[in-house]
Amino acid sequence: MTWKSITLPACLVAALLVSACGALSGKAYDQPLETVHRALENLDKPPMVFGTEQVAFIVAENTPNQIVWTVGRNGNPRVRLEAALSADSATSTRVKVNAVLVEKKPGSTEPALQSPEAVLALYKAAMEEQIDATLTHRPFDITALNSYVRAAAKANAGAITASGDEAVADFKARDEENLARAKEDEARRAIAKSRGN
Repeated sequence: MTWKSITLPACLVAALLVSACGALSGKAYDQPLETVHRALENLDKPPMVFGTEQVAFIVAENTPNQIVWTVGRNGNPRVRLEAALSADSATSTRVKVNAVLVEKKPGSTEPALQSPEAVLALYKAAMEEQIDATLTHRPFDITALNSYVRAAAKANAGAITASGDEAVADFKARDEENLARAKEDEARRAIAKSRGN
């Protein structure tokens, strides 16, 4: 009886420590770190998330264990999207995404984000979905963001002016590109497999 009463609390404490330390945060992919890094270096911005206005989506930092993109307009980055990469094993890589608001430059005429928490949560979720779609060779699933889109729309109702038709056309074009890339990747893998590689 004593052994059980000591073991259960000890296991619970260990589990809480692991989760509190974030040891298992992010999502693991059955791909080596170098493969994941290469795929993320050429990542497109998530479709439909930034509206129909032209935004710059650029790689701002690129190290072996992290890629950082900035999103902004008129040369003013507004958001940093960070993907931290860590090898769980030689064939598994964990990707943890974070979205951070960039402080406005002095003299910037860009309006402040309304409800930045809701917007950052949406951008983070969109980036996680874009990364997952890229690494699993499937189309971007906008429906995975429904709750985030609703929360951001509700929080920013007065500032939303994007055109739905343009956003849908952009999504369809990107979806077709992603499907074509996935088919090309699958064909390359099939050829390599048939050659014994």
